[in-house]
Amino acid sequence: MTWNRDANLATDYKEIMAEIKNVGDLIDRHRKKVFAINITIIILVVFVLIVVALAYQFALSNDSLLTILGSLASIFALVITLVLTMQLFLQAENTRKQIAAEQFKNAIEHLGNANQAVVLGGVHALHNLAVNFSEQYSKQVFEVLCSFIREATADPVYQAKARLEVEKEKQKPADESQQPDREEQKIEAASVLRKKARRHKATSLIVIQTIVDKLFRDEEARKHYQEYKADIFKAFLHGVSFWRANLQKADLRKANLQGINLVDANLQEADLQRANLQGARLTFANLREAHLDYAELQGADIQNAELQGIHSYYTNLQGAVLVGTNLQRAHLFYANLQGACLFVAKLQGADLKFADLENTDFNSAKLQGANLDNAKLQKANLSNADLRGVQSQSGYLDKIKEAVKNGTSLETNLSDIPLYDNDGNKLKTEDEKKAWFREQGANVDDLTADEVQEIFKDLVQEWFEDEENEEDEE
Repeated sequence: MTWNRDANLATDYKEIMAEIKNVGDLIDRHRKKVFAINITIIILVVFVLIVVALAYQFALSNDSLLTILGSLASIFALVITLVLTMQLFLQAENTRKQIAAEQFKNAIEHLGNANQAVVLGGVHALHNLAVNFSEQYSKQVFEVLCSFIREATADPVYQAKARLEVEKEKQKPADESQQPDREEQKIEAASVLRKKARRHKATSLIVIQTIVDKLFRDEEARKHYQEYKADIFKAFLHGVSFWRANLQKADLRKANLQGINLVDANLQEADLQRANLQGARLTFANLREAHLDYAELQGADIQNAELQGIHSYYTNLQGAVLVGTNLQRAHLFYANLQGACLFVAKLQGADLKFADLENTDFNSAKLQGANLDNAKLQKANLSNADLRGVQSQSGYLDKIKEAVKNGTSLETNLSDIPLYDNDGNKLKTEDEKKAWFREQGANVDDLTADEVQEIFKDLVQEWFEDEENEEDEE
């Protein structure tokens, strides 16, 4: 098994060989059972023939007895035929299992072949075993192929080949501003790398894509593995397509999924902690309850995806596109959403404590009941956002302070950030706003609306100046 590159894979191989030995032992026991049945049948046939012969001699003078004996002989013949038929069936099944065990062993050996066609043949052979011997082989085939993905993609030469194949598809023109000698150096390095990749026995991207199609994408093929949890921890999957793949509860921790196609994929409850998803396409993907702690999703396209209840502590979503995305009850504690676009996104009940939301576009987003405590909202666009019941007032003040700092119209910015009472009801009338000031300990009953607005503006200016003084002292 030439693709056995480390102790983990060696363990997998030993387990597989042990399983093959178990199958062999089962076949041996089956052979002994068939042999015992054969001996029994032979003894029974001889006994029946002797009895029939003696009875026939005795019954020559008695027609009725001869008729009875003939019927009994027919019955015995039928029983013997049925027993022989069962024996043939058992022998055929025994042969079938023996052939399957041999095919399983050969298919695994093919995975380590230097010839890509042979490797692909091994993949298809393993899948056929999972289809034809689902109860016995489907789980083993699934685990073997997942292990193959992990180990094959960990090879630096495979990673270089995968990157080259992806870049070959792009074929971007060279930057004219680069120095000629630097450009020549790049071309020469790429050429050396290509030659090394051809000589190396590294798996190709085509093989990995074929395995992914069988296990996760093809609806007819993947039904044989749908009850199993994929373990592709730390796999390098750059350039592989997971379009409409079923990766529910998959272990993708530390996996490199940079720029890959995960459109309409099912990643519900998947473990993507510390995974690299930079520039990945996740439109319409299902990531409900997925774990994305410390994951890298800068510039990812996550439009119209389902991210309800995700766990995204310290996740980097800088510049990500989340237009129309459902983030209800999402845990985005300390997440980085700088410059992200959340236009018309659903964030009801989301936890955004300490999140970096600088320059984030929340235009027309639904933030009812969201927790923005200590979140950074400098220059965030909250136009037409629904902020009812938001649990933090600091976000409002940061927005207002930013308006004062930039010298823009405070009244205009206040319309973007309306005041709400503790029950989440919008304060519309003058009396409601004065009541809000009274709750803060300020008596403004005898003042006009303009005077109240002026006081509010002065308070904001003082808060802003105090904050600047504190920063200078530090």
